[in-house]
Amino acid sequence: LVCGHNAPALALAAAPHRQGVIASTAEDGVLRVWMMDGQAEPLVEFQSAVPCTAACFVPLDSGILGGYADGSLRLFKLQSQEVALCWTSARHTHQVVAVAAHPHQQLLLSASRDGGIAVTDVASSRLVVYVDEFAAPDSQLGTPGSRGAGSSSTSEPLQALAISDGDGSMCAAAWTTHFAVFATPWSESQIKTVALYKCEQDFEHAMSPDVPAFIQFVPASSFNVAYTSPLLLGKVLIFNYRLACVVRSVGLNQMARSMHVSLDGSMMAVGGTGGSVFVVHVESGRWTELSGHLAPVTAVQFLADSGSVVSASGSNMMVWNVAGHFALPPQKEPSKLLVPPVVGVLPNK
Repeated sequence: LVCGHNAPALALAAAPHRQGVIASTAEDGVLRVWMMDGQAEPLVEFQSAVPCTAACFVPLDSGILGGYADGSLRLFKLQSQEVALCWTSARHTHQVVAVAAHPHQQLLLSASRDGGIAVTDVASSRLVVYVDEFAAPDSQLGTPGSRGAGSSSTSEPLQALAISDGDGSMCAAAWTTHFAVFATPWSESQIKTVALYKCEQDFEHAMSPDVPAFIQFVPASSFNVAYTSPLLLGKVLIFNYRLACVVRSVGLNQMARSMHVSLDGSMMAVGGTGGSVFVVHVESGRWTELSGHLAPVTAVQFLADSGSVVSASGSNMMVWNVAGHFALPPQKEPSKLLVPPVVGVLPNK
């Protein structure tokens, strides 16, 4: 399937409990919800004057949350009888890079480019918690300087944020040079870091400074996160934050421009700067390259059944069928005799 926007697509977000439903965002401010069921059918569209840079579905509220380049958040209702804007909040002062919904409570997590992390109440849009431990001063944001997880003086922009599957109790924040794993601050503003990884290279040596870092927890695994950065030169690391070590490194033949792990944790999709989509078997590190896009793949996302991947490049989106892609071939059973052998008895001489 091929579909798309009128402007470059920025982000993708699949509905975790509705098969085939996915949201896409674009530079022209459009937030669009699709049904990918044999054909690409737009279900609803929300427009804004500023780019929509992040989105997530809110299962408990039957809604969708959008994060925008001006730092605002907007919650939309998606019930069949009502499709409307619920509220708008000027939550952040910089571009929103990630949004996530608590799996069991009416809470929303958002993060901005300057490192600010906010928790917002779904019903009232009230600010519950704001964390500025990673925040960078405006005068230093994006400039070389001292940096480190947990330091308020870091000048490197935050590029990705993710929460763990299940209860959402753990959170991971990623920069080009490093990432940190900590308890999700749903109810308190103090950051409790449990693991930290730093790339060997410095930010100044990044070959592609415009390529962001990405991070995601690996579902159904024991304490693993997947991380990629332009400093890793096309590698994706699987890091065990309990053991504080890299357990697997997957090398690709293109720089990673986007990344997403399937809901069952078995596969990982990586969008390359050369226009390819790489489907990776998480356990073994084996991968397959899918060609079709002509520009860097800015977003990839598995649908809820983990059998399809949606990729975005420029204003175009493609849907790939990857169900059973790394399934082992059926083992051949040993040959069986259909007729028992005839046993002869030699006569005595």
